[in-house]
Amino acid sequence: MYDAQTSALTRITTASDSDRRSRFPEISADGNRIVFSSDSDFFNEGIPAEQHELWLYDIPSAQLERITTASASDRDTTLGVLNANGTKIAFQSDSDFNDEGIPDEQFEIWFFDTETADLSRVTEASSPDRDSLGPILSADGSLLLFTSDSDFLDQGIQQNEARMWLYDTVTLSLALT
Repeated sequence: MYDAQTSALTRITTASDSDRRSRFPEISADGNRIVFSSDSDFFNEGIPAEQHELWLYDIPSAQLERITTASASDRDTTLGVLNANGTKIAFQSDSDFNDEGIPDEQFEIWFFDTETADLSRVTEASSPDRDSLGPILSADGSLLLFTSDSDFLDQGIQQNEARMWLYDTVTLSLALT
């Protein structure tokens, strides 16, 4: 992390092995939190290589928190995004966090509230091999934009014809944009 005001450079992670990596960082607009994906086993919990979990780093307290726990070692959680104050996180994952039968390599969009620790699945693919990807979260965390080739509203969307979708995290409603 680089502080432009003080020119200070701070290392926030140290890989648990030389073949582990942290990637896709995003910092909250208020500059207090960083979310990123990593397969490092920061707390010696037995995370295998290539099992990317979502992590949250709180800058003022210098505390690191594991947000996800994959349902299997071949599952991947990436592209976490934060709202402005870092209290809401949206991300994509093929992990089956709630034991609902999500197949391997079928990416869904998930939403995590850091204040309540609630994890909720936003999307449910209309059929196998349909992915929801690239979440973007509004500043207040009330709107979530993503792409998907799923036919959530039964409108005849074909596989591999990705569309943009808008999800309201307050009303829990989904709309095609």
